Amino acid sequence: VCFPTGCFPLVLPHPVIDPSRACHPPWQSPTASRMCNNPNLLPQVNQARCASIALMVFGILSVFSFFNLLNPWYWNAWAIVFILDGIGGILGVIASSVLICCGGEGIKTQQAKASAASKHKCAMGCGIGAAVCFGAYVIAMVVAMVQLSQCEGHEICDQLMVWPVVGMILGLLCVASAVVAAVFAGRAASAIETFNPDAVPQAPVVAVATA
Repeated sequence: VCFPTGCFPLVLPHPVIDPSRACHPPWQSPTASRMCNNPNLLPQVNQARCASIALMVFGILSVFSFFNLLNPWYWNAWAIVFILDGIGGILGVIASSVLICCGGEGIKTQQAKASAASKHKCAMGCGIGAAVCFGAYVIAMVVAMVQLSQCEGHEICDQLMVWPVVGMILGLLCVASAVVAAVFAGRAASAIETFNPDAVPQAPVVAVATA
């Protein structure tokens, strides 16, 4: 670049790249990318956290089944079906919350190891309970489909058939998510029990002399 006083070389500034964000897209934070790949957790614990995401979503949706009890139309035997579905949703939310929020991070002592293993076993039990409740809901939807299929000559029966079909599909997805979460929670619990925190080298403690 030349000016009346002389010519000077043009130096363009180089963009500064943060090495910590070099492997992450601009819309994805490093914290979010470590949700299922946290280096501070055992691989089985990371897998259990990822597998429980679907259960949390379907569990929250199943909790809304309690609102069906506000309709007097369901103040009969079908109320039990919606109660079971809601209970399954609560158990699913508990299981997924334990796996996501209370993982096996920071297992540095035998006491912390036992606590983390117990939490994952509790999540596995809640997942199994949720799968049982969701399974009962699916059976109820199949029964409703059979009853409506035997209702011949009524157009209203054909119009109502879509609801048990949708309910059966959602119920099967809920069962699958609960079973998957329970299986991975059990694997994580076994991995934590076999993990020995005493074998992990600890950072040396540096003594600082004070005057």
